[in-house]
Order: sequence, then C-alpha cells, then structure tokens
Amino acid sequence: MVVVNTEDDEGASTVSLKGTDMYFTRCKAGKKVDEPCKIYLCSKKGNAWGQPILLEIPGFEAAEVGYPALTPDDKTLYFSAEVEGGYGGQDIYMAQRVGTSNKFTKPINLGPKINTLGDEVFPTVRENGDLYFASDGHQGMGGLDIYKAVKKGKDFTGVENMKYPINSSFDDFGIIFNGKEESGYFSSNRKGGKGSDDIYSFVLPPLVITMNGAIYDTTNIDRKIPLKEAKITVLADGAVVKELTSNEKGQFTMQLQKDKVYEVKGEVSKDYFSNSIRFSTAKVEYDTVFNAILNLGRIPRVIELPNIEYAYDKADLKPESTVSLDGLVKTLNDNPNITIEMRAHTDFRGNDDYNMTLSLARAKSCVDYLISKGIKPDRLTAKGFGETEPKTVTAQMAKQYTFLKVGDVLNEEYINKITDFGKKEICHQLNRRTEFSVVSTDYGVEEEMKKAAEEEAAKKGNAVIQHSDSDDF
Repeated sequence: MVVVNTEDDEGASTVSLKGTDMYFTRCKAGKKVDEPCKIYLCSKKGNAWGQPILLEIPGFEAAEVGYPALTPDDKTLYFSAEVEGGYGGQDIYMAQRVGTSNKFTKPINLGPKINTLGDEVFPTVRENGDLYFASDGHQGMGGLDIYKAVKKGKDFTGVENMKYPINSSFDDFGIIFNGKEESGYFSSNRKGGKGSDDIYSFVLPPLVITMNGAIYDTTNIDRKIPLKEAKITVLADGAVVKELTSNEKGQFTMQLQKDKVYEVKGEVSKDYFSNSIRFSTAKVEYDTVFNAILNLGRIPRVIELPNIEYAYDKADLKPESTVSLDGLVKTLNDNPNITIEMRAHTDFRGNDDYNMTLSLARAKSCVDYLISKGIKPDRLTAKGFGETEPKTVTAQMAKQYTFLKVGDVLNEEYINKITDFGKKEICHQLNRRTEFSVVSTDYGVEEEMKKAAEEEAAKKGNAVIQHSDSDDF
C-alpha cells in the first residue's frame, strides 16, 4: 500500500464489486498547503496496487471533492463536493460511469431533499438503492447525524434521521453495512470511546408490524358473536397480498410491511353484509400492532339511514346528510353484488298525493348522490311511500323515547291521541325517515362467472400451445 499511503492525508474510500478498483480521497498536508481535496483511482494488478491517478470529474476540476461511494453495480459514483451553485457547504453529487471505462458523466446535484446549507458527507449506497449519508444541516440530534433516503425510481423520498442509538449529540458518520444484513459499522466521537473518532458496530433489529384482527356478527347490537371460517382478504396499495380464514374465535393475524396502505375486507355469505377497514403503516417507526376489527351484520329487510335531512318541504339534501350516505357508499363498494331500493317516507300531515310525490323526489335525491359517488345506476332504485308505512316502535326507540312502547305503530290515530306537542313532533320526525332495502345479492355474479370461465379457457389454451411448442415434429 506504499503507493496509496503518502505524506498527504488519504481516507474515505470505496472499492469496486470485484475489488480491483479503489477510489479514495487525498488531501494535501501541510500548514501552507491550500489545495482542494481530490478523488483518486487506484487499480489492483495481481496482489499489488498500481499508482493512483487523479479521477477526472467534468466541471469539478477546481472543486473540493471527496467521500466517494460506488453503487454495488459499479455504475454510479456518489461523492461530496463544495462548488458554486450548490445548496451550502458540501453537497452530495451523483455521476454515471461511461460504459466500462473509469470515466464518469458530468455530476448531478441530488437536490434540496438531500442537500442543505450545511455539509452532506460520507455517502453510502446499498443494493436496493437506498442512500445513507452524514449531515449537520438537517434537523438532528447534534453535530453530524446519519440519515437515510429511500430510492424510488430516479428520485429519493424524504430524508429520515437514523435516531438513537445510531446518532448522538456528537458527530456520527461513515456508516457501512454487511451486505444485505441490517448490521455494520459507523464512526463517532461520542463520549465513552477510546479516543477522538472511534468505530462502532451496530445491529438494527427488523421492524415488526403485526395485524391482529377479529371478525364479529353484530346484528344484535347488544352482543358480538365471533364469526369462524370467515374469508379475510388483505390488500396492500390496492393489490391482493393474502387471503386468510378466521379461526374458531373469529380471529386472524398477519405480519405487515412498512409504508403500505392496507385494506382488510371480511366476508361470510350472501346473508351478511361484507365490511372493510383501511389503515396505513407509513408513519410506523417502532414495533407496532394494528387491531383490525370487522363488524358484519345480517342483511335485514329494511335498514334506516340516520340523520338524512332535507330542506323544508323540498327534496334537496342538507349537507349533514352526506355522512350517512357516504357510509352507504362504502357498504355498496364493500358489497359489489347487492342492489338496493332507496325508500323515503313522510309524516301524515299534508295531501296524500303530495306526500307521495315528495317522498319519491327525496328518494331520488339519495340515488343521485350515490351515483355521483360512483355507484352504478342499475344497482339503485328509488321509491316513495308518502305516509303509507308509519314507523313501528323498536326496542331501541322505546329506550330513547320512554313514552313509546315496543310494537306501537305511529299512525295518524296513535299520534292524534298524544296531547303533548313535543312528543307529537318526535313521532312525526320518526315517521319522516329514509331507508334502504337489499333487493338482490347476485348483481354481476353471472358476468363474473362468465369472465372466470373465459380466463380458465384461455389458460387451458395457453397450456396446449406451450405443450405443442415443446414437442419435436
């Protein structure tokens, strides 16, 4: 190594995949020396290293450059430099190798996501393209901290501080990894070392993200019944990644990945509504457990939608009605094979024909809203009932309004017997309701079966073709 190590300062090196080329930083030593640091290339011949040569970096001939880092495929060189037009102190640049030569294209600054007014130095690139570097310009713990930037396409995502115990209030820099393992070494001048800058080893335990789920029959609101052998479909970023089956207690579990948007859907049979939940693991930094609870109810004859309100004596929906209707949109999306009938009712006050017309217009307003949210029109019908189906008091209603009894029918005769004006208005309000009923549970099933049959036939056709191609004639 005599030709590499001299009276000058040599350091911050990177070696090619085959170990035959080494790029390193050399800085002229001496009190009166005012020359910028440069990157040198030294090639190995047999067991000996050849004479180092100055690496030509287009446009950086007079610049201070150093801290070279090759990507594992040897095609890209990252380094730090302080030149006019940068973002502050030393910035990280990237240059592409020209063919198989030791020449590189004009470097590109990695931009403000990576570089700051401070110094960005000691870059390291892993096999997946993720960049690690040290910086005193990003918000950190003090001095130089080590940061990670994930490679996506040709760009890097937001910079992430590696946090304690990798970083400290002192200078932490020069991280390297043992291949694909989450372990390696870095340098630090933190307290407790042997001298100034010491080398430390580290192991990063894998981030464990777990989903513990349970699926219940909640038809009876006072009692949850676990649903065994329910089908659980897990999607990540819109693609199905796993299908699970709930156990005897209605439970299921699965390990998740970071930076994903998950949707978990539960299904039992045509007698139940399907249901789904969504959550993201984007901001997870520590071992985390997500509790995914899916509540499914049996499909009843009629379901009342709460808080559906209209403008007085009109069919225009009030803004607060959209919350309940948006819930219905989700139900329809979770259950793509059902069709429904929207049902609107009025109280008995007013002309019968007028009430019938008004209720139909209100049901149509709900249908129009659902269509505007992407629900297919042929899954929806609207029907107005006017005052023809007065509300029958349920246990829940009797619990909320103690003057009512379970089974009472809020018809005109019943309400006219009530002397309290406020109680009468409550009864009128209960009659003015919007509901939906499930008309069918096989919408699109025939089309799905036809499509599945065509795909199966296509697979068999491909199998025959592939078999024929392999025969010798």
